[in-house]
Amino acid sequence: AASDVYKRQLMDSNRNMLGIRRFEKAKRNFVDPANSHNQALCYYKEKRYREAQYCYAEALALNPIYEQSLSNFAFLRAALGDEKTAVEMLKLGARYYPRNAIFQSTLGVVYARRNQLGKALELFKRAVGANPRLAGAWLNLGTVQFNLRRYEEARRSFDKAAKLGHPDKRLLEAKILGVDVALLQRRLKENENDFEAIRQIGIKLSRLGEISPDVAGRRLQHERALQALRHV
Repeated sequence: AASDVYKRQLMDSNRNMLGIRRFEKAKRNFVDPANSHNQALCYYKEKRYREAQYCYAEALALNPIYEQSLSNFAFLRAALGDEKTAVEMLKLGARYYPRNAIFQSTLGVVYARRNQLGKALELFKRAVGANPRLAGAWLNLGTVQFNLRRYEEARRSFDKAAKLGHPDKRLLEAKILGVDVALLQRRLKENENDFEAIRQIGIKLSRLGEISPDVAGRRLQHERALQALRHV
């Protein structure tokens, strides 16, 4: 409807207070969770988080699995320090919207930080399956694969993140170098006289030192790099 287009135009032009009034009027005229959701967006852009939460809750009361409100409200609760509620919402969203990469990837980060790597791995796989162009999900998938010592898979995931233009090029390069060193060390265990592997390890550790010049000593550089690599 034309009125819906107009209300969306108000939001897009950042006339948030006028948008809030228009959506409030729409709520009185007909029941639709989208009105409460859009009102919440306007409040959020005005940094009025208490009212935004109320409106998201209102939308979810009308439809407990309203996709956009479930996602936005989860992120807002997390930003305000209520991780427990946020995680429950993310779980609900991941269950009802398996093709929503954001639900899958965000919940994957939660499980990775809790060191529940098996669950995190499956969620990141679902995320890149739902949206293969999500560079951050590929990076996180590679990190979990590295922690599970699935180095070849991790390398492929990091390469994918690089091809998609992940913005943190320094972090991504450090993770790739860390995987390469781990693979070379595996190779060296099979043949301790593999001087080419030793040479390549030296080159890659030297590059890690350039990326992190504050780290003293190649061995410490390596340990720091591997520590950083383990965190999504």
